[in-house]
Amino acid sequence: MAAEIGLPISVYRPGRYPVCIITWQGSCPELPSIMLNSHSDVVTAEEVYWSHPPFSGEIDENGDLFGRGTQDTKSLSIQHLEAIRNLINNKVTLERTIHISIIPDEERGGSEGMKPFLKSQYFKRLNVGFALDEGLTSPTNTMFATYQDKRPWQLNMTFYGQGGHGSSIQTSTAVEKLQLLLDQVIHFRREQSQIMSSSKAYDFGSFNGDSNKCNSQQSECCGRVAVTNGASH
Repeated sequence: MAAEIGLPISVYRPGRYPVCIITWQGSCPELPSIMLNSHSDVVTAEEVYWSHPPFSGEIDENGDLFGRGTQDTKSLSIQHLEAIRNLINNKVTLERTIHISIIPDEERGGSEGMKPFLKSQYFKRLNVGFALDEGLTSPTNTMFATYQDKRPWQLNMTFYGQGGHGSSIQTSTAVEKLQLLLDQVIHFRREQSQIMSSSKAYDFGSFNGDSNKCNSQQSECCGRVAVTNGASH
């Protein structure tokens, strides 16, 4: 599709997976560029829950397209390309260069695609001044732009407690200490939920929570915990 409208494609492998960059050069290429980002990877799909095979890309009689990734986010990649195609067909020239970036591992966290790409000389040469990523879908013509999102905060914790024989009830157990932490996490999450529900939709991302807690009003504290005899990990 990029070749159809005369846009060059570059494929980089700074990590394990390839990163695709499609470029529409502006009239002032020395200016910081604009990056429109999407991703090519998808999450798994159980076919039993689909009316059509999830990886078939079937189009029904109503023109509806069925397939994993049609919403998240191959549709966005197509929108970026079609928007540029429309501008080119209408003889529009932008000052800034536009880079369409298609990342291979967003669903996995970006550690083997986006992360090494951002650290590479390839990315630095793109001279990106502004980037726009995927966002919320909208059933109307209203589109929402946010500049802040929740981030995972993965923790490994060990809780030590008093063990003992099953015939007695021990005090200061590991599970009780774990429960104290969970209570605090739930309390914090409820606070953040109240903040979000008290704000207008277009204000999402316009305020910050305590950075010492989770760095965002929409953050969630996530920990992996396993309970063993006498200790929780």
